[in-house]
Amino acid sequence: MFAVMSKPTLPSPADAAETAGVRIVPLDDMALVGAAADLIDRVWATTDLMRTNLIRAVEQAGGYAVGALDPASGELVGTTVAFLGSHEVDGQRQPTLHSHITCTDVRSKGVGLALKVHQREWCAARGIVAVTWTFDPLVARNAWFNLGKLGATGRQYLVNHYGAMDDAINAGDESDRLLAWWPSGAGNSAGQAGPLGADGSAAADLAAVRLLDVGTAGEPVLSPVRVDAASVLLEVRVPPDIEATRRRDPDLARRWRTAVRETMGQAMACGHRATGMRRDGTYLLTPAEAVVEGMGR
Repeated sequence: MFAVMSKPTLPSPADAAETAGVRIVPLDDMALVGAAADLIDRVWATTDLMRTNLIRAVEQAGGYAVGALDPASGELVGTTVAFLGSHEVDGQRQPTLHSHITCTDVRSKGVGLALKVHQREWCAARGIVAVTWTFDPLVARNAWFNLGKLGATGRQYLVNHYGAMDDAINAGDESDRLLAWWPSGAGNSAGQAGPLGADGSAAADLAAVRLLDVGTAGEPVLSPVRVDAASVLLEVRVPPDIEATRRRDPDLARRWRTAVRETMGQAMACGHRATGMRRDGTYLLTPAEAVVEGMGR
């Protein structure tokens, strides 16, 4: 028996923007498009990661391209660009929005949250059933934001999804990703929930098995437990700052990539989904049949 708990309550787009001290604006002129492209390159420490003509094309084709503007300085401090797609939901092909890139040049200010809840509301108003995006499962702070803060679910583990990447964040590592699924509230589904308490802890009637832990020297410690589709909650813990590890000890970072792929990747291939994350960097992986996942909130 699995207890299904509700996902986090999120602020309205207006409240989130007010808290972050920003105004969410469409990237509907080339000055804003250029500012967004420059911001993306600064965050990833590269050049032409998202070209201005591509951002412009996404916006003109009906996709989602917005920025977070600081009213005091007039500076663009965050941006997100997403294109329309489709996924199968309950046996039917449904419209989705794939959020290709979201970034801010400030942390812990609430700008990322303001962008994401605006994006979700934009989808709901247009009958788009869910937002999808990919993220690196080794980056604990992003995973906490996506699964713990937003309440998205990791649907798939994608091995070396983008191939070799040469930006400052990803260079030297393989590009394994989780595919996030975040219902918008459009449609008539009951919604999405995972078997987690408000603090990210496992529900009391779930037996949790830890597959991967962080050792005393920061190394990956694998459990001898065999991963299969058994109806148990699985835990996979990742290091607190893989980006620092990549700079300090690239070999250790590669060991972590392999360890997460062999545990989380295998578990998700067998039917588990990433339904939550604790603040200590521990993923909660739930058998798919225990996850209520649909089009609603």
